[in-house]
Amino acid sequence: MNEHEKKPTQKYLYMLLAILSAIAMWIFVDELDQRTTEKTFENIPVTYVDAYDELSERGLMLVRGEESSTVETIDLTIEGRRRLMAHLDASDITVSVDISGFDRVGNRQRVTTRNITYSDSKFNALRINSASTITVDIAELNRRTVDIRCEVIGNVAEGYSAGEVQLSHTEVELRGQTKDIDPVSYVKVSFDIGPDAEESITQELTFQYYDRNDNLLDSEGIIPTVETITARLPVYVTKELPLVINYQEAPGARLSNTVRELTPSTITVSGDASQLKNVKNIVLGDVDLLDLTDESTRYETTFPIIIPEGCKNLSGVTRATLKIHFEDMGTTETIAYRFDYKNLPEGKTATILTEELLVRFFGASKELDSVYDEDVLVVADLSDYGAASGTYTVPATITVTNGADVGVLGEYQVEARIQQAEEESGNTEE
Repeated sequence: MNEHEKKPTQKYLYMLLAILSAIAMWIFVDELDQRTTEKTFENIPVTYVDAYDELSERGLMLVRGEESSTVETIDLTIEGRRRLMAHLDASDITVSVDISGFDRVGNRQRVTTRNITYSDSKFNALRINSASTITVDIAELNRRTVDIRCEVIGNVAEGYSAGEVQLSHTEVELRGQTKDIDPVSYVKVSFDIGPDAEESITQELTFQYYDRNDNLLDSEGIIPTVETITARLPVYVTKELPLVINYQEAPGARLSNTVRELTPSTITVSGDASQLKNVKNIVLGDVDLLDLTDESTRYETTFPIIIPEGCKNLSGVTRATLKIHFEDMGTTETIAYRFDYKNLPEGKTATILTEELLVRFFGASKELDSVYDEDVLVVADLSDYGAASGTYTVPATITVTNGADVGVLGEYQVEARIQQAEEESGNTEE
């Protein structure tokens, strides 16, 4: 690279260094500059501390509003270094006044008791040059208790009914000056349940003030002990619910083969719509149809009717009676000659010694007539004889192989011989 090519690069470098030096010098001079400036901020909101809790204990209150001399905003003139003042905004300033020490009625000027804070601690170095006067108006605190009335707006759906509105408070204590609270005869809340309500509704409500002539009053100057109340409107529904029994079926004992009568079969209940919304019936209990397999059995029993909690039984009936019997029930006997076994222990052999077994069945006549001797299989269960050898009486199950829907009466056993399996010899001739 020759000398002519170096000169433009050096030129730009010197220019950059000059700019940086100028910036550094400007920052240095600005930091050393102690010149100050002054600025006035108008209408800064005033916050009054302990304006209710502390004063009320002394029977006093802070009066605010258009008719009061209590100052809501003040003007501040603040001085400080120019650079710092350039970043200060009215929103960074908070003015508060502690009035908890006031102990008598009247107007007070309390400029010296104001407390000015900033959103950033860097502004604490600023100086307040002047501030407008803060005046507070302290008056005697009076109390009055009035009733709360509730106006329901809307309607419940057809087939539903509404109960009485339940309020968390039936009265409220009002505090304030006599001229403000004496005209109040009652407070009212509006409870809008909407159109066609189908379940109970709960809302938080604010109230309005009315005089004895039902005229709406201004709430300014009135301090209620609670700001809102909770209102609940229970919505009820009336339902006719079927009474249901859980029947347990088995082969030969089918519900379709029964004649039954349940009295009553339904009841009418009333209750909270939310609670009864998904209730379709009332389950009374269980009936095992195997308990009715005797040909002469006519079963009759009663069940208590237990309605959902919180509901009302409009029918007044507390028990239901069930009468039930099989329409077509008989028994038959068959000689079984087919035998088998299951769960044979490893390393064992078994032989069923029983050759014939009398088996009794029950069921509908049509099903019983379809069962023949060759359709019956007796299976011995050898699962409990893993360490045994010899002849034993073992339990057996009865299976009808043609699929007839019949049940087995009684329990059955067969004779079985269990032996250790002989090891096979490697020499077949021997």
